[in-house]
Amino acid sequence: MQTETSLRTPRKRYPAEILTPGDVERLMAACGTGTWTTDRNRALIAVLYRSGLRISEAVALEEMGREELIAYIRRHRL
Repeated sequence: MQTETSLRTPRKRYPAEILTPGDVERLMAACGTGTWTTDRNRALIAVLYRSGLRISEAVALEEMGREELIAYIRRHRL
């Protein structure tokens, strides 16, 4: 009997690319300024870079309050 996991095609894995502070500054500058979406995007980039979270982890943080967010990051990334 085949399981569901044996039917999946393996995902191609790429090596992690570490961004420099200059790379992050350019990303944040490319977001622009002046709207709530540009502020949100800049904040998301800062959280990802400073905490080391994966994008899926950062998206899951949407409903958390500040203290709960800090506790989550410390628990999962230290």
